[in-house]
Amino acid sequence: MFSYDILIKDVNEEWLPFFEKTKDELYLIINELNSSKTTIYPESSNIFRSLKYFSPKDIKLVILGQDPYINIENNIPQACGLAFSVPECHKKIPPKNIKSTILYFKLY
Repeated sequence: MFSYDILIKDVNEEWLPFFEKTKDELYLIINELNSSKTTIYPESSNIFRSLKYFSPKDIKLVILGQDPYINIENNIPQACGLAFSVPECHKKIPPKNIKSTILYFKLY
């Protein structure tokens, strides 16, 4: 079940004015998701997880994509809201495919 409070619970506080401005649109999306019979990952508490780690002024580039990790192990979804990441209880996804695909890719 999706709720506004769960979606924005852990975001960096500098994002809150943005969410306040887009609250009506977000509520429409939440209602649509809650009426859907489709299972959606990551879980609602992780959808905006990436916004926990930085503020809007830190953004230089946004890349939108689909989380490729859709499997579930031990009732825990692999999708966790961060690109190329899985929860610690899952086997780590090897970055070798990323390294061979993206020129100048580095792990830090």
